[in-house]
Amino acid sequence: PSTNQLYQLRPGVKDGCKYHEKLTGKERHGPVLDVDMAYFCNQDSLWTDPSEDFEFFLVHEMFPSYNAVNATGSDITPKIWFKGRQYDIEQATEYTPAKKPPEFSTITLGGLK
Repeated sequence: PSTNQLYQLRPGVKDGCKYHEKLTGKERHGPVLDVDMAYFCNQDSLWTDPSEDFEFFLVHEMFPSYNAVNATGSDITPKIWFKGRQYDIEQATEYTPAKKPPEFSTITLGGLK
């Protein structure tokens, strides 16, 4: 990449979650309403500690794209919570049994390691 930085992102998502409107002063869950709920902001969400299963890595000026679908017919604004880290990329050097490497991970980006 043009810079020596790598970005790790973990989005907080829950697959198949349904959003329902919560009106103040109204019956929030009628007998025919499915009560499987998602959250409208990351402060209230149980998903603010995202899973490694959903993490991905980016380099500078490579932007993620998301498609959020609202199948309820109600006006809502879904939110996604990210936990991110920034790493510096260094040139790997040759190591021998006498000179062991520091801890590292192999990252695949676009099919290249």
